[in-house]
Amino acid sequence: MMGDRGVSLNGRKVRQLFGLLLTHAGKMVTVDSVIEELWGDAAPATAVETVRTHVFHIRRQLSATLGREAGKDLLRTRSQGYQVTLAEDQLDLFRFERVRHQGQTLLRAGRFEEAVDRFDQAIELWRGPLLEDVPKGNVLEAERVRLDGTRNRLCELRIEAMMKMGGYRDVVDEVRNHVNSDPLNEWWHLQLIDALHRCGRRGEALGAIRALRELLREELGLEPSAEVHRLQQRILNPV
Repeated sequence: MMGDRGVSLNGRKVRQLFGLLLTHAGKMVTVDSVIEELWGDAAPATAVETVRTHVFHIRRQLSATLGREAGKDLLRTRSQGYQVTLAEDQLDLFRFERVRHQGQTLLRAGRFEEAVDRFDQAIELWRGPLLEDVPKGNVLEAERVRLDGTRNRLCELRIEAMMKMGGYRDVVDEVRNHVNSDPLNEWWHLQLIDALHRCGRRGEALGAIRALRELLREELGLEPSAEVHRLQQRILNPV
């Protein structure tokens, strides 16, 4: 997560605490939030002292790996908690957010090819599940869900930009993969149907609508949205 320079910390809760601080890098994390993450409703009476001990061990291990002053400079004590301070190029999460915002700005400006390039860069920074080898309490789990949602939205924006460029044939297989991995997300079905239609595969597009209708009825007892119905009418009655 910290760019190309790895830091391996010993201790389950030490790693958990450092993961929490990294995902909130540049911001103060209160002691109360740390306790909620590490113990939830089962915090011991010694929780505050234990947190201080964990911080001490983090600083010592950082200093041993990165240099004598690294622990103190990287992990700072604030009035009500702790804060990890990193430069933008030291944390993949910082890079991801920066490049993602650049892509969104380019997309809004109609610079679709450049937007796709930025979105691809951001996706490449996503090396796997958030803090895969770190246990997660309530706070980190909420952050994982938020970041997964951000990445999913990034994938949607990339497809949106590709479609606006006219790359319908190029996105069909990718969108189909998203449909298969997230079958109840109607947005992905809409993109697949639209892409198939626009690249001249009307029969497949209509078949995808039938498959969506059957899926929603079977799984949720629902009918497709009005947007799906309008798209079906455009396919059946092209102008």
